[in-house]
Amino acid sequence: MTIEEAIKQRHSVRKYIHKPLSTEVVRALEEKILECNKEGGLHIQLVTQETKAFSGIMSYGKFHGVEN
Repeated sequence: MTIEEAIKQRHSVRKYIHKPLSTEVVRALEEKILECNKEGGLHIQLVTQETKAFSGIMSYGKFHGVEN
């Protein structure tokens, strides 16, 4: 199989659970995001508790069973 064939056949299956992130996990993610932002001149943000994050036209057909 070539790389192009693999890319065309690739699909992703994810299963989400209805469990909020722990404070420790959020803190670790925020620290890593800060590090990446500084290193790469980026502006990545972690958004939590936003119920509309995965709604709207831009997410149509992309996310199922996802909560923030």
